[in-house]
Amino acid sequence: MKPSSPTELTSPVLFLADHAAVESGKLYVNGGCWNRLTFPDFPASVTFSVVAVILVPWRDTSSHEFTVRFEDPDGSPLGAVLSGELTAGTPDDAHAGDPTLVPITAVIDHFTVERPGDYTVVLEVDGERKNDWSFRVLHLVEDDGHGGAFPDPSDPTNLPFG
Repeated sequence: MKPSSPTELTSPVLFLADHAAVESGKLYVNGGCWNRLTFPDFPASVTFSVVAVILVPWRDTSSHEFTVRFEDPDGSPLGAVLSGELTAGTPDDAHAGDPTLVPITAVIDHFTVERPGDYTVVLEVDGERKNDWSFRVLHLVEDDGHGGAFPDPSDPTNLPFG
């Protein structure tokens, strides 16, 4: 996988998972790539992992700052912000022009959603938006006693992604 430009830092991968970890440069993911959560009451709290892969251009050994932040259904920033710094080296066995893959995971503990709607996780590197992932939070209503529960049909946020 190569970036669109040999000098451009990119992020081709960003998603949410129940659990994720990086070990020896590899991603280990359980319950990954979901985009819907349902809760019977609000505010609600959930713990999950953010997973990203950043492609650092060939021979780029400079330091890069990354930020993972969240936006609510109105596009306003939420309080949860993660930040860090990465510096990638070029592996000895890399071919000329090969980018370096940098996998990143972070646990988001007790993330609070105040209401149903479409939320977004945003990855920025060096202040520039590189990727985003949307997820829908639904209000779950109980069935009339015949078993099961289902999203509230009167809630406009329960419509399919447009």
